[in-house]
Amino acid sequence: MMQLLASRSVRSGISEVYLTESLNSTTEFRICAEIHQEIQKLLINQEQEWEGVTGNTLAPNDCKQLIEADVTKARSDDDQKSLCGNSCYASLNAKYKIMLDNSCFDSDDADKKANGQLRAAAYQIACQANADGKYCMPMLDELVKKAGVSFSLCDDIVSELGCCFQSYRQYLQLGTPASVIAVNEAQTECSAKGVQDLNQLCPCVNNQHAFVDTPFCSHASKMSPVLAIVALIIISFFVDTCMTNTQEKTAISIVDGHFVDQFGRIALLRGVNLGGSSKLPYGYGHTDDQNMSDFFDGATHVSFVGRPFPLKEADLHLSRLQRWGFTLLRFVVTWEAIEHAGPGQIDHEYLQYLRAVIEKAADYNMLVYIDPHQDVWSRWTGGDGAPMWTLECIGFEPRNFEVTKAALCLETCGLPASQFPKMIWPTNYGKLACATMFTLFWAGRKYAPKCFVDGVQIQEYLQSHYLSSMAALAQALKGLTNIVGFGTMNEPSCGFIGVTDLEKPVGLFQNGYAPTALQGMALGEGIAQDVGFWNSSVWTLIRGKPSRVDTVDPHGLRAWKDGFECVWKNAGVWGLDAEGKPEVLQPDYFSNADFGRDFFLPFARKFALEMQLIFPKAMIFVEMPPVDSSDVEFPKILSDDIPNAVNAMHWYDAVTLLTLTWRSYFTVDYQIGIPAFGNEAVRRVHHRQLAHVASFGRTKMENAPTLIGETGIPYNLCDARAYISGDFSVQVDAMDNTISNLESQLLSYALWNYTTDNSHEFGDLWNLEDLSISSPDSEMLAIRLAGGHTRRLDDSARGLKGFARPHARKISGLPLKSAFTMSKAEYILEYETTKVESSAPTEIYVPYVHYPGGYRVTTSDGHCTIEKHENYDIITYAHDSKVHKHHVLVSPRVPIRGDQRGAYAPLYIAIAAIALIVPVFTLCKRR
Repeated sequence: MMQLLASRSVRSGISEVYLTESLNSTTEFRICAEIHQEIQKLLINQEQEWEGVTGNTLAPNDCKQLIEADVTKARSDDDQKSLCGNSCYASLNAKYKIMLDNSCFDSDDADKKANGQLRAAAYQIACQANADGKYCMPMLDELVKKAGVSFSLCDDIVSELGCCFQSYRQYLQLGTPASVIAVNEAQTECSAKGVQDLNQLCPCVNNQHAFVDTPFCSHASKMSPVLAIVALIIISFFVDTCMTNTQEKTAISIVDGHFVDQFGRIALLRGVNLGGSSKLPYGYGHTDDQNMSDFFDGATHVSFVGRPFPLKEADLHLSRLQRWGFTLLRFVVTWEAIEHAGPGQIDHEYLQYLRAVIEKAADYNMLVYIDPHQDVWSRWTGGDGAPMWTLECIGFEPRNFEVTKAALCLETCGLPASQFPKMIWPTNYGKLACATMFTLFWAGRKYAPKCFVDGVQIQEYLQSHYLSSMAALAQALKGLTNIVGFGTMNEPSCGFIGVTDLEKPVGLFQNGYAPTALQGMALGEGIAQDVGFWNSSVWTLIRGKPSRVDTVDPHGLRAWKDGFECVWKNAGVWGLDAEGKPEVLQPDYFSNADFGRDFFLPFARKFALEMQLIFPKAMIFVEMPPVDSSDVEFPKILSDDIPNAVNAMHWYDAVTLLTLTWRSYFTVDYQIGIPAFGNEAVRRVHHRQLAHVASFGRTKMENAPTLIGETGIPYNLCDARAYISGDFSVQVDAMDNTISNLESQLLSYALWNYTTDNSHEFGDLWNLEDLSISSPDSEMLAIRLAGGHTRRLDDSARGLKGFARPHARKISGLPLKSAFTMSKAEYILEYETTKVESSAPTEIYVPYVHYPGGYRVTTSDGHCTIEKHENYDIITYAHDSKVHKHHVLVSPRVPIRGDQRGAYAPLYIAIAAIALIVPVFTLCKRR
């Protein structure tokens, strides 16, 4: 852990922060002993000068008085700071946080009462100077216990209503979405519900730790405990209505194409997808030792409670993500997780669990948007998303998908999970099962007008169940003010919509068996076909043809249940000729369609209406098929169509993602179909791609903001050599490229992903994808490489420097530049003030990992202060209101030598050109 030794607040100049390596964590006992010793040093009768800080020299016994005051008669944080100065106070605060995190006060000895007093005092110290609910909520627990009132009841009101806290002034310091409600606004809301005085809402009687110098508790102290309990019960009666009101003022809104906080600052959101294994039921994963015998028969009895992690682990993971600089969670849920038991059967236990996790996320100042996730429709079609009954309701028999090549599933392919081909799962988008389901979901009324389920046309049947499931989820989360919105659907597919040639493989990506649309329909009816098999060799790429052709014979087995005919045969798309061979009857059946305008947009309107009936101010994060794998036109979306819409398209460097290699000097520009060689050329391509994606928000969505909903890198690059050596420098370089490109466009984003049960062998436990920024196996590797004696706080991170990087969270003006140059460890922010200026300061996140020798802050004007947190700082910069343009530079105190690998770029380029230009050019010509 990095300990702050000194900081300085200056005006229009340079502020230096000195860091020293300390406590790279051994055992909890040793941590407790070492920190306790450090605290004692602050309490002894001596003077202590802090380098670089003036006016904060400790006077004898000041900190000792501070501790005694906290234990016997709590003081306000201003009183405490006046006793021993800001520097001492910050240091003491940090040390007590470490003691609390390592359970140093949970002693089994006889003096439990004394330990309890110390723990209560430590919570109070940690809470008062730190806007972190992690310490303030346990402090509230201690206070309420002493007052004799049920903590669960008070906790419910704290999290849901925002009208009850031991000191409302302190509650405002938490920085949670609920806490931003101003006191007068909260009073107005509560008065409307029959509560005339906020001071009645919290029990301060007989509480020696209450802030007796605040009006809040001085009034409340006149109440009896019984009256306090009655007040809490009264207000709980009105919780549901007040919860709806609190959502009206969310922490983030949309103004002029930007995300803006409640103080008018522009927010550049840094998020992560939580999590990769949430695609699968809890306890299930794509591993060699997973029992998959119940894959079909157990489909209705699964549970997703525990995804993304068991509730008891929430503090560990959320504090880690907060420490790494994330303020937004793209929260992965699936339709199957909600409605797996059957049509209309909602898993309310799962929804209650989700609410508990998202409530906990609010304690770490995490905003959340819900991602209804799917990949290639469902688990039984090779991905995740929809329940199995959606396939069965139209007559599909998923047990026969493998033999008919209607889908490729890891569970049914006959190979151990470890041998399943990597990145082959997207080929399912062009196969019969997935393509059929998406076509029916979006456009069943047009393309399968005779397909009904329980008297309901299939399009309406599928969409209504999807929407009702998501509405049930939204209802379960009602009132949570850290919910900022809902995604429409992850990476939707068009299915067969727009296909112009049914006798060619569907889609741009072929790997393994790739039947044409007609062949897939025929195989589904049990008719043998000669099907092309594509491997990933360079020769196959050059030829543009399958590496071989095999006869695939289902031996009469059908992808349909007995009594059901192929939907497309029934619709007259294909049939059998006089010789009994399959033939296309309507070649242009699916062509001449505008997927976005005619099918996606009407659905998205209904989705937005459902969600915003429950969350009126919710943002709707709109996704269309990824631009690098589809040529579908993005539709025109008006604010009347979808209020509060956000462009949430995805972006990856496709070459890195598909080849599992990182070459800074090579990529392919999918927009124009040609390769790019050289570092600068690659950067230009990526900048252009991201600018294109961001343009959808500006030009197609009436200047909506853009948040890249998914981006990231595979961590098993270069044959996963980092999992042996512990050297993640290649991954750091690849991630730096990704995020630097995002920064160049001033884009908000959510990395894919954070998986708590990732493993080096099986990745994110789904189809061998391995993109998690953290892994328990990486933590074990770091410990082993350190000789088994050292355990550091962030050992689970994979290439921490790549994604934990300085950035401006909230900007009090219009951003012009926000970029981090890793080779120099320099972050620069440039912005200009606008006519509507925020009074709140700019906030910059600075992780210690880039600055082992400390860092320097240089500002153009105004002044900055530095708040210390666990392994990171927050710089708050207040600019001079008389100056129009401002800049902040964060740089290392000791300059870092640049990366010399770029010197070899010409050689890399020459080799790459010789090896790749011919096959890539051929591929682009085919496309």
